[in-house]
This record gives sequence, structure tokens and C-alpha cells, in this order.
Amino acid sequence: MTKKILSGKEVSLADFSESGVIDYKVELQSVPGFNWIKRDFDLTDNKHEVVVARDVICHSIFNVFSVAEGVHLKNLSYPAVLNTFKVEHSRSGDALSVAVPGYIKKIAGPVFIIGGHNNHYHWLLNWFPRVMHLKRFELISRFPDLKFLVCSGLPSVYYDMFDSVGIPREKLIMHGMRDAVHIECAVFSNFFPVIIIIGMCLNFIVREHFVRAPSIAIEHVVQYLLIDKI
Repeated sequence: MTKKILSGKEVSLADFSESGVIDYKVELQSVPGFNWIKRDFDLTDNKHEVVVARDVICHSIFNVFSVAEGVHLKNLSYPAVLNTFKVEHSRSGDALSVAVPGYIKKIAGPVFIIGGHNNHYHWLLNWFPRVMHLKRFELISRFPDLKFLVCSGLPSVYYDMFDSVGIPREKLIMHGMRDAVHIECAVFSNFFPVIIIIGMCLNFIVREHFVRAPSIAIEHVVQYLLIDKI
């Protein structure tokens, strides 16, 4: 299979958002989160940003490479995702090179990169909560033609969750976790990490009842994270 190499420095979303190549940026204030290690809530420095940028490639479990700037963006997917999923890559100093499929489909956009994983736990706590940004930052009114890049092969109940927040299925673009797609106008945000679970994320999932998730998954979330403390 023909491959293409994406090479460049790794930068944080915060640094990238100051580069001048973005169209739009919003940021949340720090909020209390649940610390997996301490098993308790504390105030974190975890801030969430939503960025709209042109000319990016989404690849390798929903990581993002800026073609315009020639940089990889950090913290948009699982920690150590390239090693965990055995993605072909190499590092030299602060530079990263990642092998992606030689054929890269192009999409005009605007496209909101949701991502996803065929796993109830990670879908509920890491990926789907990104849709809360639609309401918080009025992204639908700002981008009425917005579509959504999601992992292909998700269980049908996950698609029901999009229905429950008013996102019709025809707005979803299926994307293989190891595929690459060139998006001319992309909307994306930080990854919701496992170590620090943001309180508003859990409220969004459980209390506002925006999702019709499998009851066993919701029960696990509520029991394990002590939702009543939020």
C-alpha cells in the first residue's frame, strides 16, 4: 500500500490557536474535574478550546496535522495513541513523522471532528461529549452547513445519540480510524481525557439526558464517578 509521510513539530492546540492560521477560537474557563488517581474532585487547569482552521488532515485515530503550518497538534486523541494503536511513526527531537495512507480524500467542510471508538466507556467520556460545544458556542448557527466526522462502524445506539441532540444522520461523515482525510475547513477541540473527567461533561451526559445510551454504560459512569458530587 502506498503511504504518505506527514512530518512536522508537535504543538499544543493553545499554541496553534495563536499562530494566525485559524478562523475562529473560543475557550472555556477551568472547571472542577474528577481525578481518576485521587478518586476525588479537584480544580484543574484543564481548559477546552474549540478551533476552526483551514487545510488540515485528520488521520491515525483522529489526530490532526495542519498542512498550512506543517505541524502536528497534540492532545486531540488518546495519550500515546500512536504507540497504543501501533501507528507507523518516528520521532527526532520535537519533530514527528507519521505514515498515513497514500490516498487522502478531500472534504470541503465545514466539518466538526467528533471522532469515536467502538467502546461504550470511551465513547461516552472521551468522544461524544465534544458535541456539547455545539450548544455552548452556537456552532450550528455560526456554521449552518456543519457536518460531523465520526468513526465508521459504530453501534447503532451511538447514532441514536446524535439523533437525540438534533444531528440528523445525513450530517454524519463516516471515517475509518486509520484513514486520512484532508478537510478544507475543520472544527475541532481538545480531547476529553480519562484522567480528568470534567464535571460539565458528566452533567451533559447524565443529568441533561441528551443521550439514549445503554443503561449499563450510564450506570457504570454514575456509580464509578459519584455523579451526585458534581
